[in-house]
Amino acid sequence: MRGYAPSTVEAPSYETAALAADALALAEALAPGEPVRLVGHDWGGVAALHAAAWRPERVDRVVSIAMPHARAFATALRRDPAQLRRSWYEFLFLAEGFAERVVSDEGFAFLDRLVAEWSPGGGLPPEEWEAVKRTLAVPGVLPAALGYYRAALLPGGRDPALADGAARWADPVTVPALVIVGADDGCIAASVVEGQEKHFTGPYRLEVVAGAGHWPHREAAALVEPLIAEWLA
Repeated sequence: MRGYAPSTVEAPSYETAALAADALALAEALAPGEPVRLVGHDWGGVAALHAAAWRPERVDRVVSIAMPHARAFATALRRDPAQLRRSWYEFLFLAEGFAERVVSDEGFAFLDRLVAEWSPGGGLPPEEWEAVKRTLAVPGVLPAALGYYRAALLPGGRDPALADGAARWADPVTVPALVIVGADDGCIAASVVEGQEKHFTGPYRLEVVAGAGHWPHREAAALVEPLIAEWLA
């Protein structure tokens, strides 16, 4: 995704419409003119759901892992004190300069704290987290990664060329959609997806994976991978 090396680090915008546009551009490059199936986790889920809402004619089916519909999450941030506590790090990330120092301090030890909070089993193997830390240490990558949150929560930083897509951020998803969340996700509570079916007007399925945290596709791969394969078939 944009901002994460070896992808292009510097970008004019990290707003969700830009992420959706990237997904649609990749789809067009791989399957010109053909509807595609999108699968995304976390910010990848944001991109996939936004793309599906914005350009449903280009998306045949969509799978979002550990990410609810944008409207459901926005509502939780406004009305759910428990989710606000879980999302404390997002507000830290808005402090430009300070956030970069906190996150990168002591070899990105901040990430170890997040993993401990988000997944009871650790989420990813230690060697993969070390690779994530090495990526974030590449010049420009950490500000770009934090830029996702700043673009989502602060005014400004919008690309006028994406105004149409930006306006569709909370539209209903009309294509078949599968949402997979971990029951023990410490980042976004599984309760956030309760009742979100009203934001999906096409076929919709929700799977809450017992014992999994923020990475259910990795923590419970034997269960989740067949669910995704079945949905995309």
